[in-house]
Amino acid sequence: MYNLNITLMIPESVLLLTGYGARVIFSSHLYLSNAALARTSFANTTVLSYTSGLFTLFIGVLMGQDTVNVSKVVAVLVSMAGVAMTTLGKTWAADDSQLSAS
Repeated sequence: MYNLNITLMIPESVLLLTGYGARVIFSSHLYLSNAALARTSFANTTVLSYTSGLFTLFIGVLMGQDTVNVSKVVAVLVSMAGVAMTTLGKTWAADDSQLSAS
């Protein structure tokens, strides 16, 4: 019926470099996330992490590597709405001021 047998001719050296590059990027991400947590609150780190979609789209458009379409704008708006709800919303956890009052 359909022949779905696709053979990719990617040299092993390219695969190894890609794997090592991904490892370096991921390790850098973990190190920088932990460094941010050591210097600020978890809430600030989370907000900065979840706003990365906005920055990625903005920088991609400025560099001419990406285009803006409706689905990307909606995705960024939904993400920003989630950040706003997280930042402005009430939580079940007690504040420091509530802990010191008791």
